Amino acid sequence: MDGYIIPTGFIRFDVIFSLAFAIVTALVSAYAYRLYKLTSQKGLALFSGAFLSISVAYIIQTIFNFIIRYRIGELISRLARREAVFPLKILSAYFYTIFFAIGLVLLTYMTLKTNKTRILALLLGVVILPIIITQQALRIFHITALVLLLFISYFYYTNYTKHKNLQSLLILLAFIFLFMSNIQFAISLRQRLFFIAARSLELVAYSCILISLGLINKKK
Repeated sequence: MDGYIIPTGFIRFDVIFSLAFAIVTALVSAYAYRLYKLTSQKGLALFSGAFLSISVAYIIQTIFNFIIRYRIGELISRLARREAVFPLKILSAYFYTIFFAIGLVLLTYMTLKTNKTRILALLLGVVILPIIITQQALRIFHITALVLLLFISYFYYTNYTKHKNLQSLLILLAFIFLFMSNIQFAISLRQRLFFIAARSLELVAYSCILISLGLINKKK
């Protein structure tokens, strides 16, 4: 299993980042679901479900990271710790990538504007199966995520050209930042400083989405 190279001094902050992203993406999901209840737009339901899945990915990542970095050393010896941490990292990576991938697939399915569940099932299979069967789940995930995020970004670019308002611009910027963060994450599998850049871009992206949904909510 491949893994990120995280700067030593950033390890504790990474747990905080993961928790913050879990909370922010959960709020995005809640906002989108509230708007869905007001408008009955299917796209908002899928948007909400997508970010709920992404939030679960961050929750899992936060829990595993906390266990690995703070609790294991209090329970077992250093030797046992090294033996126990490896499978925990594997489980964390697989669960994180699968739930995040589900979120991206739901967003992609939303942009297709179709009611055919077979297309959703196909997307889920094509995206998730390679992650499950490979030993380089993170690398495969980020490559796949780049393709999906490029597709999603183009959708929101066309949406922005039609409406040209602040809300659509913020959503467009958010997915561009997520696209850029995935590039940084892919590089951080070999270069640790890029991991910090990727986390920072994620923070900006989710903040843009939350602000955009907040502006929409004020108009309702």
